[in-house]
Amino acid sequence: INACGICGSLNLESIWELPKLSLTEMFGTYDPNFPAFDQSLIICQYCGHVQLGNQLDPNFLYQPDQYAFRTLPTFKIQKELEFLTEFILKSIKSFDNQRILEIGSSNLQFAKQLRHKVESYAVCDPLLVEFDGQSIDEITIYGKFAEELSVKDLNFSLIF
Repeated sequence: INACGICGSLNLESIWELPKLSLTEMFGTYDPNFPAFDQSLIICQYCGHVQLGNQLDPNFLYQPDQYAFRTLPTFKIQKELEFLTEFILKSIKSFDNQRILEIGSSNLQFAKQLRHKVESYAVCDPLLVEFDGQSIDEITIYGKFAEELSVKDLNFSLIF
């Protein structure tokens, strides 16, 4: 990463080195030869945003046969989604004509909470590849990486 993901500043400083970092969402039998990655946390000296120092190849990270993270409908998750929904509803003055894109929505739980408050709702998640191009509960599914979308051409009014 050469620039801050928030403000674009090139003035980044490493604050924590994480050599040979194991990935936490990979499951299976322990394999001592499984890839580990040198990683770091970096801070933008201009705006204070903290981010990872290296971007790993998403094609490696999100292999459906290895990446097993799914948001489960637990009491804790439901409370977190309610909190986020309340925050969004307070922050947006009007949902009339809003076209929302949610990036990372492996189970559509959050999308289903907001869908009927807006004009249109779409989600983007590579784990939904088998539903790419379909509509589920009036939610458009992009089963691909966000980098593969032409967000500018899709004309969303809110992306999160």
